[in-house]
Amino acid sequence: MMFPTLRGGNDNPGVQEGLFGEVDDVLAAADYLSKQPYVDSQRVYLGGLSTGGTLVLLVAESSDRFRAVFSFGPADVVTDHGPEYLPFDTSDAREVELRSPIYWLRTIRSAVFVFEGIEGGNVEALLSMKRASTNPNLHFYPVKGAGHVTVLGPVAQIVASKIASDNGPATDITFAEDELNRAFE
Repeated sequence: MMFPTLRGGNDNPGVQEGLFGEVDDVLAAADYLSKQPYVDSQRVYLGGLSTGGTLVLLVAESSDRFRAVFSFGPADVVTDHGPEYLPFDTSDAREVELRSPIYWLRTIRSAVFVFEGIEGGNVEALLSMKRASTNPNLHFYPVKGAGHVTVLGPVAQIVASKIASDNGPATDITFAEDELNRAFE
């Protein structure tokens, strides 16, 4: 498991761009990771929560580098995140569009799973992207009994068990809404 820090964050050099150049940072981290002798470069997965969930969708929209991507609680339009996460001119429609996953869902070529608890958070964004997408690589799961942050722990355990048994030539990971909802009963 790798937790990279991105440009301008955690005392790293560079300037935070707010979900733009950071896409390149994630891809560079994946390239580094895949070259390590103990890593199967064909079995690299990506995940993120909230702003990180939005970022991993943007990464999946620009690269098929990952075997599967798991996005927890992303925004569909980047301005749904607080201004502290948006160090760019939010009045510039093109800047907002480039950072908003809903506009690029058609470009996803890897298996992508989007989760959000229905108890607050970004469930409307999940449903909006689900309605907007005709991409068969995208799978959306509103999870009953979970919230924006509380969805992560139990669903991540389910995701981890699926990854551990994902051994075929291509990912065969699937989820049933019932198995996700049962984690919160």
